[in-house]
Amino acid sequence: MIEFKSKIVALDGSQGVLLPNSILESIGVVSPLEQEVNISVKNGAIIIKPKFSRLWENCRSLKDTQNSGELDWGSDVGNEIIH
Repeated sequence: MIEFKSKIVALDGSQGVLLPNSILESIGVVSPLEQEVNISVKNGAIIIKPKFSRLWENCRSLKDTQNSGELDWGSDVGNEIIH
């Protein structure tokens, strides 16, 4: 668990909490500007979760799959340059 102290600040007629990059990165938000998040309140706690697109969710699941290395596309056809 990561904990830190912050203050509630005024932001254009609303209120906000400044979050350090380390907190955002720990939940998978690496480019925070304009990143959508889901915010909920449960048992007196504010919960912030990143909202990822379905494509991003699918890509995140790939990190746990085995990489089988190079793919064999068959014999060369035409004028491909293979290095």
